[in-house]
Amino acid sequence: MPVSSLALGALTDNGGPTSTHSLGAGSVAIDAAVLASCPPTDQRGVTRPDAGGTDCDSGAYEAVPEPSLPAMLFPGVAILFALNQRRRAGRSMEAQ
Repeated sequence: MPVSSLALGALTDNGGPTSTHSLGAGSVAIDAAVLASCPPTDQRGVTRPDAGGTDCDSGAYEAVPEPSLPAMLFPGVAILFALNQRRRAGRSMEAQ
């Protein structure tokens, strides 16, 4: 695997006690680690996996997706949508 496929940012202060490499869009390290083997947070204290991921990112940095334009303009709508999805998922689980 070529190093360029990792799409690493420069080693810098991304928050947390030490410097880390951020993961760029399209990095093969995003969601590459199995959730069961991941610590609950990355080196900076960011929860794993991120809200959009199913598995953890490899390494010390959990990439957090950029919010979409509608979520930035109407954060309440995005929250209500997510809560409604969870409510619907709960109903389908109860029906089984």
